[in-house]
Amino acid sequence: MSELERINDFTNFRGIRARLTDFDRPLRGFRTQSLLTWWQSNGAPPHRSQFDILDHAANAASLFLVRRLEPGRFQYRLSGQEVIRIVGRNSRGEYFSTADPSSRAAFAQHLENVAQDRTPWVCEGTTEIAGRVGLISFESVDCPLFGDDGEIGWIIGGMEALKHPQP
Repeated sequence: MSELERINDFTNFRGIRARLTDFDRPLRGFRTQSLLTWWQSNGAPPHRSQFDILDHAANAASLFLVRRLEPGRFQYRLSGQEVIRIVGRNSRGEYFSTADPSSRAAFAQHLENVAQDRTPWVCEGTTEIAGRVGLISFESVDCPLFGDDGEIGWIIGGMEALKHPQP
């Protein structure tokens, strides 16, 4: 599999550890912690209409927004420039599901867990970035949002590269 194929299939990620958020333990990244703090202060989980990208302009490059179309099926709606850099592509507009025959199925299952639990999850791991030698560490937080129907219909996430390797 070529480097581009690995990136398109999200197999450029390594050693991802996902966990429910421990609200007593601060996140390592400033931008991910900022999103989590917003989430906690707006209803936990807040409604999608409460999220306005303009209120998060300083962190917009690190944000992504995914629409939950139905259980296990999603669509990327927004990917900031830092997310695109870490993931290796702009996935805006793309659909993916737990039935996909690729590593996207695992990501869809992760987001479905976030939706079902109605609480944020934190992921940490490493990734290859196109054009860069070696791996970088990253942290992400995935936060559920209510849709108009009163169900979890959105996941707002933050992702950032970490300056120091994971312990």
